[in-house]
Amino acid sequence: MFFSRRKLLRDIGVGAVVGAAAPALRGFALDSTTEVPRENFVGTDQPARVATAADPVLLYRNENPYGPSERVLAVLRESVASGNRYPRTEYDTLIGKLAAQHNVKPEQIVLGCGSGEILGMAALAFLRPGKKLVQAGPTFPSLGKLAQAAGVEVVSIPLNKRYEHDLPAMLDAARASTGLVYVVNPNNPTGTITAAQGY
Repeated sequence: MFFSRRKLLRDIGVGAVVGAAAPALRGFALDSTTEVPRENFVGTDQPARVATAADPVLLYRNENPYGPSERVLAVLRESVASGNRYPRTEYDTLIGKLAAQHNVKPEQIVLGCGSGEILGMAALAFLRPGKKLVQAGPTFPSLGKLAQAAGVEVVSIPLNKRYEHDLPAMLDAARASTGLVYVVNPNNPTGTITAAQGY
């Protein structure tokens, strides 16, 4: 897959603009049939409130309906004073702790800003024209869209009768010219924990 520095910088700039605009866009409808109630979000103009049993739990987004714990909020408040600095030893410390906890080498740990960034890294490492992506259909779409935009063949294997990944069919599809096999669990199309195996 070919990416130029110019395209990367342009995409980062677009991402920054979208990220900055996101709080203002939260109240808009997702499409003509789906309206997300404004009260589901805490924006800069709206004070935080405690979730109640009457609040919706947006399972399709893998959201925690209760928000961050008080311990997390305390750490966030403490970190505001140094938020203008690049992480230095903290990054290596976190990787070291994760590697020790999971009994792997530190170089086997990759950190990113959400699964989208990690999936993008996997695509850059393993996919290119001639090295296809094998995934379930339907699945969380970001990796497939990225691959298609880069001219990579995407093979979507339908779920089985129990709405599970058809792993034998995915294995068969992956036997030739495959760069990445993408398995998502739980396999909801909007928010997921993902695993990708590169070849």
